[in-house]
Amino acid sequence: MSSPFATAAAPPAVPPTKEFTAAWISYLCMVLSAFLLWPAVISLIISYSKRGNPQTGFIDSHHRWMIRSFWWSQLWFLVFFVVMMIGIWPLIMDIARQVIEAGDYYGLSININWGQVFGTIGAAMIGGLGMALTWIWFLYRMARGMITLGDARALP
Repeated sequence: MSSPFATAAAPPAVPPTKEFTAAWISYLCMVLSAFLLWPAVISLIISYSKRGNPQTGFIDSHHRWMIRSFWWSQLWFLVFFVVMMIGIWPLIMDIARQVIEAGDYYGLSININWGQVFGTIGAAMIGGLGMALTWIWFLYRMARGMITLGDARALP
C-alpha cells in the first residue's frame, strides 16, 4: 500500500509532435520576418491560434514569447523611427520652404543651417543605432526561443 504522504511526481506532459512542428514553423517565420514583413503575419496567426490551447503544454510559453517579442520589437522600431523623423523633419521643411519661396528653380540657392544638419545626423544616428539594436535583440530572442524549444523546455 502506498503512504498518503508519498506523492509521486507526475512526469511533465509532452505535447504532441504537431505542436512542436507548429512552434518550429512559427519560429522560422519570425526569423524570416527580420528580413521580410509578411512571414510575421503567418507566425502571428499560428501563435495566436495556438496560444492558450491545452494541448500545447509548455509550448504555449513559446507562442507567448514570439508574440511579445514581435510586438515589443515593433514598438521600439516605431519609437526609434520617430526619433529619426523628429530630427530629420526640420531640415526637410527648411529646404522645402526655401525651394517654394524661391520660385525660380534654375537659380536656386539653398542656405543650409549647419546646426540643423548636425542635429539631423545625431537624431539619425540615435534612431539608426536604436533600430539596429532592436533588430539584434529580436534575433537574440528568436535564437534563445529556438534553443529552448529544441531542449523541450518552457520559456519565462
